Amino acid sequence: MKKNTKWLVLTVVMLFGASVYTAERPLRKIEVAVQTVFIPAQGYDNNDHVEAVIVGELPNPCFTLAESKAEKPDPRGIFRVHQYAWLSEEGPCGSGDLIDDPVPFRSTVSLGMLPPTDYSIVFERENMPKGARHFTISKAASATLDNFNYASVTNIEMEDEFTLPAKVSAVVTGSLSSSCAKVKEIRTEVLEDVIIILPIVETQSGPSCVTRATPFRRKIELGTLPIGRYLMHVCARHGKAVYHPFLVRRSGE
Repeated sequence: MKKNTKWLVLTVVMLFGASVYTAERPLRKIEVAVQTVFIPAQGYDNNDHVEAVIVGELPNPCFTLAESKAEKPDPRGIFRVHQYAWLSEEGPCGSGDLIDDPVPFRSTVSLGMLPPTDYSIVFERENMPKGARHFTISKAASATLDNFNYASVTNIEMEDEFTLPAKVSAVVTGSLSSSCAKVKEIRTEVLEDVIIILPIVETQSGPSCVTRATPFRRKIELGTLPIGRYLMHVCARHGKAVYHPFLVRRSGE
């Protein structure tokens, strides 16, 4: 209990009192390795705002997540993505005998709007060769942001880990823009380790229809998936998306 209290106090100070350290020993910003970077291999058009999701672990609670950055692509279309963190060396963090207590994190980095062609993302991994993800930007078929009329999705409710033989499921929540709107179809596309969910909306018209935010909640069943890390990517209105990374592991691991 004593140890947990120490880390709780330390975490609160790091999150809300970074300026406390600046007078004597400033926080040090360093680049940290990541486990993987998720981005759909296909599905983005040149009128979309492209984002990648970074997943990893900070070594211990002495690290506080800082910004994610993406360098402009080189002539070959290669982005280099960097994840930074603030490291404290005060108090327990400066004792040199920290326990191995990783802190999971995820962040989103914007790549902007891109011309149609093939691209790659390169990123640093701990004690491993650099990682790489490849994706294609297609030419938009129309000037509209969305290929379908999507629901306004605000959240994904699901576990961070699933142990086989458990079946993967999630609940998508958000709102519809009309009292006469309904989620007509939930379409699922699996692109390697990225699972894209398309909540397609149908809206009727009539004198009784009122423009108002109507909450919706839909459960999505994905069944049993192979062992590995995945990203659930749920499309939302106006070119937006909501993300949730998760892990499928073998029992006993």
